[in-house]
Amino acid sequence: MRIAVGRFWTETSSMTPLLGKRAMFEAGALVEGTALLDFFRGTRTEVGGFLAALDEAGIEPAPLLGAHASCSGPVEQPLWEWIYDRMTTLLREQLPVDGVLISLHGASLAVGEEDTCGALLAGIREIVGPDVPIAATLDMHGNPTERMARSADALVAYKTYPHHDFVDRGLQAARIVIDAANGLIRPVTTITTIPMYLTSLPLMEDLIAAGVEREREPGVLCCSIMPTHPHLDVEEFHVLSAVTVTDGEPDLAQSIGRDQMWRAWSERDRIAAETRPRTPLPKAITDALAMPPGTVVIADPLDSVTGGFPGDCTAVIESLLDLGVTAPSLHIINDPGFVERAEAVGIGGTLRSPLGGTWGADRYEPVTVDATIRLLSDGKLMKSREPQPGHLEVSNSSMGRTAVVEIEPSITVVVTSVPVMSTEQTVFRSVGIEPYEYRIVVVKSVNQQRFHYTEAAGFIDLAGPGWGNAGNDSSWRSYPRPRQYPTDDVTDEEILAILDRQSEAAR
Repeated sequence: MRIAVGRFWTETSSMTPLLGKRAMFEAGALVEGTALLDFFRGTRTEVGGFLAALDEAGIEPAPLLGAHASCSGPVEQPLWEWIYDRMTTLLREQLPVDGVLISLHGASLAVGEEDTCGALLAGIREIVGPDVPIAATLDMHGNPTERMARSADALVAYKTYPHHDFVDRGLQAARIVIDAANGLIRPVTTITTIPMYLTSLPLMEDLIAAGVEREREPGVLCCSIMPTHPHLDVEEFHVLSAVTVTDGEPDLAQSIGRDQMWRAWSERDRIAAETRPRTPLPKAITDALAMPPGTVVIADPLDSVTGGFPGDCTAVIESLLDLGVTAPSLHIINDPGFVERAEAVGIGGTLRSPLGGTWGADRYEPVTVDATIRLLSDGKLMKSREPQPGHLEVSNSSMGRTAVVEIEPSITVVVTSVPVMSTEQTVFRSVGIEPYEYRIVVVKSVNQQRFHYTEAAGFIDLAGPGWGNAGNDSSWRSYPRPRQYPTDDVTDEEILAILDRQSEAAR
């Protein structure tokens, strides 16, 4: 038996002016054929899970393309077309195969293609025909489309947030495909969706736990909860979805999805009570300095690389300079132009230059700094020492050319040439910096830092000026803003009508 294995993973924000470029994938993964097997075997990724399951079953993997990158705006059109063509060409060359396993994100846009994951799955289905099982893993913040569900037999999304169950989901998807290829099951997938923006992590965890419990029932193969990344400008946008895979029982899948979505809606009042507040500047800094001794991690979710933003907003650095803070702070900023200027000066030299704000447009500006160049590096990331994997391991193997600079009185900045998932200490340790030696560490993340910085004295979520701070601004949209609770008034009757229509369509 031979099962094809591939990966195309990146998360997109439609708001972001920084497009997804080849250099970002080269700083993540861009491998094919046997190089894919060498790169991913034994890794804590979905593909690592695929390969572990196939090896255990004595099944030969048929490697395709393995491409992943940190998050950004839409992938450049020529690059996307190359990825699609390469993946499908390699698949044709590997035929015949008994199944296909592909690791996707689900919220990946390209210039000219709103649903890259659906397009890729449809292309794979066309090549292998209707009888070869296909399973795709997805980030829980993906946007599950009808084309994805029609083209794949099984869609399997992460069940943890912060995400760390990459291998487990790879194993789950692989076992579904293996059983289907052996004729033991006939997986079918349904999507049940409601217009409710879910920001309560406890409610999300409860829904996921309920889905895991349903997976113990006969015929239930996978239950996923998917609160879609909100900054997508697409025609088919599913705000909150239950994606359910059963063994040949679409009615059962739809019933489980309906139960999950109705429970979410029935407990919607938890959103206001259980959503973490965000703190503006300069209060975020003064609050951090007032916390108990130790390292305080300030997350900048509105410029979060994990959400597809550029990671180049320097508002915290500017505020620290304005306040004259002497406590040491550590930062990471994506600014390839600054790195070039630092390289021209050399280690030990000083540079007066704008920093950050490259893609800020009218939302935020660079800060002019006097910086001393302490280190220049190729940006290669060391192997993570974290007990559990994080975003970094599924997105970046390098930060691109990197400069470490110091700004008086006590600011250290790691300046990178590509966006980097700065969710864990590895990004700093890779350039010889121990983050726990700093009073304040600023990361371009939403939630993952709370999973990795286990020794932090405290955490603050910043209300900064980044691209995520859209408010009611819809100028970046080409489609009408999706109607959703709690921004809009939505009634029980509307939700029931939506669920009824979806149940009827599944029959």
